[in-house]
Amino acid sequence: MNATNLSTTLIVLMFLVACSLGSSIVLLINKSYDAGEQQAAMRERRNTEATPCGDGDNPCTVGKPRINSMTVNTTIFTRYASTTVMTEVINEAETSQDTNFRFSLSKNAFISDFFMEVGGRIYQSEVKEKEEAQKAFDEAKSRNQTAAQVKLEGDDFTKFETEISLSADTTATFHLTFQELLRREKGSYKHKVNLFPREIVPQLRADVYINEPQGIKFADVSWNQEGGLPTQFLERALTVEREFGTAVTASLQPSVADQEALSGEGIKGDLLVTYDVTHDVDAGNIEVLNNYFVHHISPVNLEATRKSVVFVIDVSGSMGERAGDREEYGTKLSQTKIAMSTIINDIRPFDTFNILSFSSDVNSWQRGLVTASDRNKRSAQLFVEQLTARGGTNMKLGLDEAISRLNAVNSVGLPILIILTDGQPSSGVTNKEQIVRETTAAIDGTIALFGLAFGEDADFDLLEKLSGFNQGLARQIHSSSTPSDQLEGFYTEIATPLLYNVGISYSEGAVELETLTQHNFISYFEGTEMVVAGKLKEGFQGTQLMTVVSGEARDGAVEYELTKDVETAPDDSSRHVEDFAERLWAYLTVQDLLLRYRIALTDAEKEEIREEATRIALEYKFVTPLTSLIVIKPEDNQNKDDFLSFDGGPKKDYENDMYNTYNAGGGVVRNGGGSGGNGGDRSRGGYGGNGVIHSVSLWLTVVLVFVACLQLLA
Repeated sequence: MNATNLSTTLIVLMFLVACSLGSSIVLLINKSYDAGEQQAAMRERRNTEATPCGDGDNPCTVGKPRINSMTVNTTIFTRYASTTVMTEVINEAETSQDTNFRFSLSKNAFISDFFMEVGGRIYQSEVKEKEEAQKAFDEAKSRNQTAAQVKLEGDDFTKFETEISLSADTTATFHLTFQELLRREKGSYKHKVNLFPREIVPQLRADVYINEPQGIKFADVSWNQEGGLPTQFLERALTVEREFGTAVTASLQPSVADQEALSGEGIKGDLLVTYDVTHDVDAGNIEVLNNYFVHHISPVNLEATRKSVVFVIDVSGSMGERAGDREEYGTKLSQTKIAMSTIINDIRPFDTFNILSFSSDVNSWQRGLVTASDRNKRSAQLFVEQLTARGGTNMKLGLDEAISRLNAVNSVGLPILIILTDGQPSSGVTNKEQIVRETTAAIDGTIALFGLAFGEDADFDLLEKLSGFNQGLARQIHSSSTPSDQLEGFYTEIATPLLYNVGISYSEGAVELETLTQHNFISYFEGTEMVVAGKLKEGFQGTQLMTVVSGEARDGAVEYELTKDVETAPDDSSRHVEDFAERLWAYLTVQDLLLRYRIALTDAEKEEIREEATRIALEYKFVTPLTSLIVIKPEDNQNKDDFLSFDGGPKKDYENDMYNTYNAGGGVVRNGGGSGGNGGDRSRGGYGGNGVIHSVSLWLTVVLVFVACLQLLA
């Protein structure tokens, strides 16, 4: 090739390269312009939906983050309920805004997991010991990191709430999981799903799936809307399916129109599932999975056994105070009199009873316990009606007198002591530890003690200790609803004992005895259920687990036996809570430890129980009064490989660099990319619509250079 041809070829080559690059630039500019128009349209739409601009000093505001979808899924397997709430929130504004996630749950539930998907990344929470979690939270806030913490404060916790700052044009999805054992009360189990998103939600759904191998006797599903409920909403939105006598599925899926018809804030109420399983006169049902077992015992068709009851009523001066905010309630003592009138009428003729009142001293209706004849009932009601409020609160003296009367009775039946008080010990023995220690020693495991704390000023902590050490329970009587109804309702729960002095034993050498939850019960009442969980011994070679349930019934001693194959497991085709037996064992164990922690009398005992309860709670990721849940958004320079993508795989560095980068084709790139405005696939770190055009231009340039080189060689 001569010099002239070479020069000509080079000029042509440069011209073609310039044209190719120029066309790419023009196309990129056009696409960027189109993307800008799309952004402007999105801004205009958001501003149209936002609060209108004000006049003068009132600036134009943007719409707050909105809930796009909310789903609640509950699976109940052998009374153990696991609920997962997933809420997607979108911030369509051009600036960062704070948003929160809240959900109400049962005070008996343990939160077991929480994580957030924000802008394509997953932020996983951790459960830590309470003080450690608080320290980590404080340090994160001092570094201006986004952090959220959840901790329980005593027994009143019913709401989960957390707040984060959500970047412009970003989506966040909150995932909350909590679990609890459903307790049988008055002949049924109840599971409540509270729905109150405080706005209209385009996609809203709640599903409850029940699987009970023991068989479902009945199941009722209802929606309780605050302020009433249109029937047509229920017919459209709520569906119930029953399967094979062991499974029930309930679904609530209200449309946007349904929600708007209910209230300006959308749906607000509870999806309530009430059900019971089949029972028989036997040792109950056992489920075994992965070396853990759960045993439910609830024999039916037994006659009510005899009981001996002593009522101990506080008549100190404070009982003369108003019972609540409503004037018609009258005084605490007047509400007590109303309740006692009904309770006395309901005592069975074969039961024995007595009534003591205490203030600074003690007065007794009878010297000892008497039968519940009509004449004695009328006399007891007259005694209660004449009670007056005066003096201090000598609680220890009232307890001593009641225990003495019950210990003097040799009749067959369940001995019960019920104490009602509205205050704290103010005369006689006032040291709480001494009251608990000496009362428990006097009872010596032979009497079930129940404590009723009347009003918010009552010493509920003391009553909980007294009942906790003596196989009873404590109950708070609130002033927000009719106190007499609460008192009557409580007595109804314990009015009908079917068995007492119940003991449950298992095959010798089959069970690790130290892992057994409570397996001796002083009483079993109608409509309730006894639950025991434990772990099989390591290396247990047997194929069956045998149990014996023994107790005292009305006509004498009874004994029931049950044998269960230990190799059986839930059918893989059926839905159940993963590792339900082990998690239910952990749940019961932690609940028992927390009770023992609350009623412990010495610091050394309290510390030992705290350590064990904390260890198990951390192992199973339960949020308890001793542990906290914390999630911290890392600083930008922290390693991002620890965060998972939506598909569950760890992101590589080059993929993480693409998070929250703007795609010229329109939209925010999430999950290591995302689709460009023209449908280009960036999910694997590729290029969107503009990237395709740029790639074509680049390949055209390469081809031209190759052709030019061939000409030079020629």
